[in-house]
Amino acid sequence: GIDDMFVIMECWYNMVSEPNTATLSLPEKMGRTLQHAGVSITVTSVTDVLAFALGSYTLMPGLQAFCVSAAISIAFIYLLQVSWFVAWLALDQQRVEAQRHGIFFWKTVEVVKEASKNEKDEEVHKASLGKQVMEVYGPRLANSWFLVIVVTFCFLGFGLYGSASIEQRFQPQSMVPSDSYFYAWIELQGEHFPAYGYFAWVITGPLHWTALAGMEGMVRELQEVAKPGPGRILSTIESWWPPFKTFLELKKNMSWTEIQDDDMFHSLLGDFLFSVEHAHHQASFRFSAPLQCGDPAPPIIATQQKLYYGMSSSNPSPAEYLPAKLTVDHIVDQSNVSLVAFVLAPIYQAWETDAIIATELWRNIGMAMIAVGCVSLLFLGSIKLCLMVMVCVILTLVDLVGTLHFWGVNIDVVSCVNVVLAIGLSVDYSVHIANAFKSSKGSARCRTQAALTSLGPAVFNGGVTTLLAVIVLPGSKSHILVTFFKVFGLTVMYGLFHGLVLLPVLLGWCQEGEDEEDPTSATAAQHVELGSRKPGDGIVNESYRP
Repeated sequence: GIDDMFVIMECWYNMVSEPNTATLSLPEKMGRTLQHAGVSITVTSVTDVLAFALGSYTLMPGLQAFCVSAAISIAFIYLLQVSWFVAWLALDQQRVEAQRHGIFFWKTVEVVKEASKNEKDEEVHKASLGKQVMEVYGPRLANSWFLVIVVTFCFLGFGLYGSASIEQRFQPQSMVPSDSYFYAWIELQGEHFPAYGYFAWVITGPLHWTALAGMEGMVRELQEVAKPGPGRILSTIESWWPPFKTFLELKKNMSWTEIQDDDMFHSLLGDFLFSVEHAHHQASFRFSAPLQCGDPAPPIIATQQKLYYGMSSSNPSPAEYLPAKLTVDHIVDQSNVSLVAFVLAPIYQAWETDAIIATELWRNIGMAMIAVGCVSLLFLGSIKLCLMVMVCVILTLVDLVGTLHFWGVNIDVVSCVNVVLAIGLSVDYSVHIANAFKSSKGSARCRTQAALTSLGPAVFNGGVTTLLAVIVLPGSKSHILVTFFKVFGLTVMYGLFHGLVLLPVLLGWCQEGEDEEDPTSATAAQHVELGSRKPGDGIVNESYRP
């Protein structure tokens, strides 16, 4: 929100510093300010709202809630900026014109002496520090275009390599404060007991004697994937079925295949569950009635068996645990043990997210880019400018994701949410400059310089304030806050580079709109004495002329 406020204020300062508009009435100056700034902030706000609105169509509830909240918040921020903020700006300007004190506004500030007309013009048209910097920066940037392109391609190659290498992995310990006892316990467990894996339950519904063949096949297949070897998935299987078969062979001198009906099955199961060696398996069953010693077991409502995953480490990569989960799920689904049979584990919530998060991330990025392109084309009215803005946003995202890989950030729910948020943030740095270029007149180089001079300081200030807002987060022990800082810091860095370095170079090559160059104004622009501009000197953004 503060970025757009900088744009409004910069346009206001441009308005009051131009000789042809400085003498207009307050309503006229405010209207002309919004005539220019309103387009820029509308493009960025509408783009952000649409991007987040489209991003809400996701399978992940957390990302969906974030996108909906962000879209609503940005919409209200925009409405408050063009109404509440502008209204207070007009009131404050009335205070300035009435020469009232900035804090004690009921007091009138006495003027020591009446300045001469030339002194007033000198003060009104004196360039701010930001404009002075941009007036020097613009021509030097135009002459250094080859270096800018080389640096851009270096960033792009770095970003592409990192984006292709970034790992999609959920690390449970990352959600725990790094200085907590639990975090230290998880680290020590992974170091000293790397083979200790996650556990899961195989849950079935009502079990009848006719399903015992399916139970035998399911447990046999689970035991196969628990054997040592390269294809090992499970380390341990805690099931009541193998002990039950052993009980029948040793105590009843029979096989499970000799069971003929439910009554026989329930009678044998009751004896099994009340035997001394196997009484602990009672916890693996839920019956329709209390289990009584000496009586057949009541009808079975549900059963459970416990599995332990055993892969290369206690925290394997998605390339290991996602296929392992699919294999176990397939074995249980194809067992025909019961009408209801599934695998459940606490870690499955993270694994299910990992299974779809990459697809959801790229899908949301794609939809957001479509929104950026459509809105930019609608408000900028130029295919060339729209493509340039999209190129800057895409390059920012590629560089961002690639750098996150080298900074130790994986693709998880936290980084996914922040990358989606970075799309809306990165648009601001490019659209404002592109719109200022479109509103200017003259040759491409002069219009680029006018765009940098008029809105470059506002864009830079917006980026710096965004960085200052998150600069205190690196010291946090929270993974969420540290990731937030990394994503926002990189977004500001790459966004400012592509918006204030690459885009002006591209705009300098753009033959969009007027092509005629005024040699006198171009020459004058290169010889402006910084801090002492007069009306008619330098480069004038023609959008402020009446």
